Amino acid sequence: MIQVNATWEHVEVTANFLLGTSFSDEHHDSLISLLSNLPREAGEKGCVYLSPLIENLHREKILPMFHEIRKQSVLPAFIYLIQRL
Repeated sequence: MIQVNATWEHVEVTANFLLGTSFSDEHHDSLISLLSNLPREAGEKGCVYLSPLIENLHREKILPMFHEIRKQSVLPAFIYLIQRL
């Protein structure tokens, strides 16, 4: 993703990751590690969407996870809510 964004002027690739309390702590930690160790110039193009699993009962745990990732990520990070039909 980073290489494509750096190479192609008119192409922008984003990334989607799942977020939730049913994942291990290693999942959360690996997202932080991956997104915080990117080259600073990677933040000039692209972004990350974090999709919480359907866990409305655990909102108080999901939002701090999101804020921690967003704070440390080189790329802009957003919550992407998947709507059920």
